This record gives sequence, structure tokens and C-alpha cells, in this order.
Amino acid sequence: MTAQRDWHGGLILLALTTGLVMSVCAEPDDTQTQESSKGESTIASKFDKLVDAMANRNPQPTIVVLRPGDREAIFNREYDWKEQDRVIAAVESVLKHPSPEMLVQLWAHGTDPRYCLTFNDGAAAGPKYAKNWSLGMLCREIASFQLYFPVNRATQIIRIGERPIILPKGDVKGLPEFGHAPTGITIVELQIQMCHQTIVDLPKLARLSGYEKIDADGIRQCRPQLESVIEELKKSKTGIFGKFNFPGERFEFFDASRADDVRKRYEEATKRGDIIRDAPQSLIKGKHGK
Repeated sequence: MTAQRDWHGGLILLALTTGLVMSVCAEPDDTQTQESSKGESTIASKFDKLVDAMANRNPQPTIVVLRPGDREAIFNREYDWKEQDRVIAAVESVLKHPSPEMLVQLWAHGTDPRYCLTFNDGAAAGPKYAKNWSLGMLCREIASFQLYFPVNRATQIIRIGERPIILPKGDVKGLPEFGHAPTGITIVELQIQMCHQTIVDLPKLARLSGYEKIDADGIRQCRPQLESVIEELKKSKTGIFGKFNFPGERFEFFDASRADDVRKRYEEATKRGDIIRDAPQSLIKGKHGK
């Protein structure tokens, strides 16, 4: 996972993805229109509930900074770890349904401030880094990954040394900010626009700071790859989506045992005066002062 709106009222669903194929010979009557609206509403409600279930009913832990600079999470002693397991299962359920409808709901929740999960950066080198993720943060991460997946898949042949690069994301007409509904555009159309914009931006790579070592042959090969993906998108009608790596290779969840270890370390650091940023004692002791 790499550190990135309400579409409920303006939900756009492709006719072919919902099975609501309209006849080109006659206009639908009122009954057909009502049934179509009801079907779209039912689909939206289903995916909205799946996303909503990722909200964690626990209070989020407080992040403290201990010398020499470790960011640690101090969980309340009454933190319900079974609730966290439920949230993790809810996230996994959302990831099993990559689709335009799900992407719409993820975008809609992109500013949702409710607590979701706390991750620890498990990198071997450097200080520890714990971070609280809101529901909106995780929704933005998943939605952005899926929306740009066709471009990233097509451009992975461009490398710096042995590493594939992720191209800068250009402006795409019709792509709303999180919290705002799209107007007259579908997910597959957005993905096609992103591919076209990347083709336009390819010649600019040589002028971008930090991209001097890009393989020139890779850039030349990238255009036909993108054009091929565009044709694939046109045929798919629904979009192209990938597997989102959750929680990621470097990130790990906290559990009760880890939370106890961090709390003990915090208490020892308090005695030594090795606290850079403190946490409220009510969190450490719990509701009942234990």
C-alpha cells in the first residue's frame, strides 16, 4: 500500500454490467424505467454496505513517538480485537468484488473519516512507523489502484535499472475529486482516457526530474502496449482491474500481544524520559484505571 464525494445520488452504471440492456427500437415505458432504477439502487446498496462494513467500531489508538523516533500505536486496553478481525474480513470481501459498481462506492467513501485499521510499517531498516488509516484513506488507496491499473499494467515494461516505474498521473477530464459524483462518464471511459493521456505524456518523460535513466526502448514499446489495453477496455465494457495487495508486503496488523509489548515499552520509556510525543494516560490505563 502506498501512502491514494458522494456518488450515491449520481451513480453511473453501465447497462451491460447490470443486465439492463435497452432496446434501440423502442423507448422503455414507465414500468421498465422504474425496474431499471430499482435494480441500480439495489446494486448500489449492496456494494455500499460492503464498503460501510469496513468501518471499525473501536476507538483508534493514539500514535506516540519514542526515542530514537519510533512511531508506535497505544491501544486502549478495552480494544476489541474480534472487531478488528471482522474489519479485516470486510476489507477482504470488498477486494473480492473489483467492479465498476464497487469502484463507485469506494470513491463515494473517499472522504469517510471513520476509523478503519492501524498498520505498522514492517521494513527491516529504519524506525518503526505505525499509522492509523481512516475508512476514506483505504477506499482512496484501493480505488486509485484499480482506476489506474490498466495504465500501470501497460507501462510496467518501462524500467529504471531493474525497477519498473509508475508514471505520473496526468489530468483526466471527467475524473471527479473524492466526494463528488462523475458527470456523464463511466469507469471504463475513465480508464480509456487515462491510457490516452499517458500516451500523450510519454514524450515528456525525458524532461522529468529523476527519470533520466529510463530505458528509451521501453518508452517506444509502451505506446503499442497502451493502445492494446485501450482496445481491450473497449471490448470489456466494464473495465480492467487487478489484485490489490492487502495489507502489503511491508505492512502488518497489530494484535493483542503486540499491543501489550508496545504498552510496556511506552511505560519504560516514560520512566526514562524517552518520550517525544506523549499519549493520554486514560488510554494506557483503560476506562477503569487498570
